Amino acid sequence: MNAKLNILAVVLLLAATAFIFLRQSGGFKEVDPAAAMKLIETPGALILDVRNPGEFADGYIQGAKLIPLPELENRLGQLGDKKDAPLLVYCASGGRSASASMLLQRSGWTNVSNLRGGLRAWSDAGYPVVKAK
Repeated sequence: MNAKLNILAVVLLLAATAFIFLRQSGGFKEVDPAAAMKLIETPGALILDVRNPGEFADGYIQGAKLIPLPELENRLGQLGDKKDAPLLVYCASGGRSASASMLLQRSGWTNVSNLRGGLRAWSDAGYPVVKAK
C-alpha cells in the first residue's frame, strides 16, 4: 500500500511539474498588470476577454474584444490575420485565459500574453475598468 502511495505521489508531482513547464514554455507569457498595460500601449496590440457576457458587462479593459472561452476556437478569425501582433488575454482570475492562451498558441499566434491574476489583479493594481452602459 505504501509503495502505491509513493508511486501516486511521484506521478502527481511529475504531472504538476509538466503543467507548470507547459504553462511557462507553452508559447505564451504570463504578465503582471504593469507589463499588461505596457503591452496594450503597443501599436497594433489586441486585448481579448474570454469571460462570459455577464462578466464583461460588469467591467472590462478598455478596447477589449469579448470572445467567451467556449466560443474561442470557432471565432479565431475575428481576431484578424496578424498572428504575430501582441495579444493580451484575460479572464476573471487567469485560469480561463491560460487555457485560451494555449489554444491561441496552438493556432499559430506567436505573441500571446496571459494576464496573471486576470481582471481582479488588474483592478487591484489600480488600473481602469470600463463599465458597460
